[in-house]
Amino acid sequence: YTTEDYSDVYCYFDTRQADAVKGDSVTLTLNCIGFDETWLPVSLPVENAVITVNGKDTKYKTDADGKVTLKLNTVGTATISAKSDSAKLIPPVSIVNVSETAPTLFGDADENGEVDILDIITINKNILGKEILSAQAQKNADVDNNQKIDSNDALNLLKYLVGIITELPVA
Repeated sequence: YTTEDYSDVYCYFDTRQADAVKGDSVTLTLNCIGFDETWLPVSLPVENAVITVNGKDTKYKTDADGKVTLKLNTVGTATISAKSDSAKLIPPVSIVNVSETAPTLFGDADENGEVDILDIITINKNILGKEILSAQAQKNADVDNNQKIDSNDALNLLKYLVGIITELPVA
């Protein structure tokens, strides 16, 4: 038995599911399962695979490291897969939910996907005019939902972080 007897290549993306905002770039890595010289399984990058979105070929191809960055401009569910002229790939799948705008993560003023003490610092810097927040960061920082960012937002976020209040936004 040799590897030439088996033609299908099992491959997979590093991300099975993700959320994105329309126009955002999404970076994925496509790998396949192969074998080393002692027949132990290894993960290998898939180069020059054509990326498909919802079953249609795109202009995007994976690089030598299996990476591809694509821009998603249509709101809805994007089913991303790949195909290759040089190998018979078992189609990998990554599902990306593309929305018109980013969901609000109340408290995440620095937009790193976490609510922590650094967000209080970011809010205070914004109040002092030392840091300008993006539109999304402003929505996230307005934890009392009064359409302005002020010291009450920083105080309420601190109360949230220490457990005095348990839910954001503050009613």
